[in-house]
Amino acid sequence: MTEPMNPPSTEILQKLDELNSWRVEREQKYGSIEPQLNMLFDDIEAGKFGENAKTGDWYLHVKGIKDSVVKPDISAIKLELNALYDEE
Repeated sequence: MTEPMNPPSTEILQKLDELNSWRVEREQKYGSIEPQLNMLFDDIEAGKFGENAKTGDWYLHVKGIKDSVVKPDISAIKLELNALYDEE
């Protein structure tokens, strides 16, 4: 019979949250796909291609979210998380 596992420590739970929370926050801010596709369509209709695409509504919308919700150093967090698991 296997022994029940102990629940993860608070530190591990915090690292897991740090590892994933930025992605969830971005997804919430992006909103549903329909408005994004409409923005993209409107930008294409307006001839926003190449470098000019960076002036389009869709690009500015996504870029603003990516700039405000910075992706953490995933590799560093995974190393820290692995070290915490090793301590248990």
